[in-house]
Amino acid sequence: MGKDFNELVKAILNKTDRIFVPEGKTTWRLPTGIPSLDAALGGGIPGGTISQIYGPETSGKSTLALHIAGQAVKLGYRTAYIGLEGYSEQYAKSCGVEVDKLDENGGKLFNVISGDFAEEIFNTCIEGIRNYDLKVIVMDSISAAIPKANIEKKQPTDAMDKGPSMGVKARVVGYFIEQLQNPVRRKQAMFVTVNQLRSDIGKFVSGLKPGGGMALQYYSDIKISMWGKQDPTSGDVEAKITIKKGKEWDVIPYSTTTLYLAHGKGIDIERDIIVTCARVGLIKKGGSWYTYVDDKKKEHKYQGLEKFSDALRKDAALREDLYQKAIQVGVPEVEKDEEESED
Repeated sequence: MGKDFNELVKAILNKTDRIFVPEGKTTWRLPTGIPSLDAALGGGIPGGTISQIYGPETSGKSTLALHIAGQAVKLGYRTAYIGLEGYSEQYAKSCGVEVDKLDENGGKLFNVISGDFAEEIFNTCIEGIRNYDLKVIVMDSISAAIPKANIEKKQPTDAMDKGPSMGVKARVVGYFIEQLQNPVRRKQAMFVTVNQLRSDIGKFVSGLKPGGGMALQYYSDIKISMWGKQDPTSGDVEAKITIKKGKEWDVIPYSTTTLYLAHGKGIDIERDIIVTCARVGLIKKGGSWYTYVDDKKKEHKYQGLEKFSDALRKDAALREDLYQKAIQVGVPEVEKDEEESED
């Protein structure tokens, strides 16, 4: 009879930290604080995962990324926000980020960094997770991470000169993701990146797909597609979100929800709470009126979503009551979104 394989595993584990036994289960989740989105995500973004938020410009990707970072800080997780497309502290605060919050040892929970070269930023991410107890990384965006070779390459001055080589960024991003995915899963950390859409060169029919190469698409556990319509008068955005990919068993692929982004203020979470509760009858809708009867049989009645949303912002107890009910609601609508093509 052969030897027990468990003995070999124990011997290897004692010799090196390069071999490890994975958890085999989700040990924690980061709720986005948006009930309809959390329902689609099975309660939030799972730890030990790589996630993409992608879509066209002005669809709310950066806003959602800041909301996720804000939730991580709120729950006490050390977070790095990599603002490669710029960073506004004022807008971060509008999205709920407690930019000055400290941990029990006096260290900053919300850390903003940027850099010139993609390689420097990527190495900082990997080192932060491996050795510095960094739990959540939010990058905005991986499309704006420029490889060193592209920056140092001189601009072509005539038709005979060559610019940066094709595929350099995809190779650099692919190498980074391959190096990142093991520390993320082993440390049960989280990497969330915004990504842009690029023309899919080579297809007979023109289309769009997320940039960054195939490795990023393969190693992404969750892919969140956002397509927004902006009101030209107010600047507000109505963004349709579709979960395009979910490797976790309780993340529902192709589930959809619609978020509302108020210009300069971030996601209207109060509106999402109301719409989510109304969808399952917890809030009754008659014409433009919304009626909610709480557990103490007190009736709350408001004309229009805006007035109801304002009431929730002013009444913390009512908001918390409805929020707790909203996060228990099931998965939003599931459908195939044909607005785009991808990998």
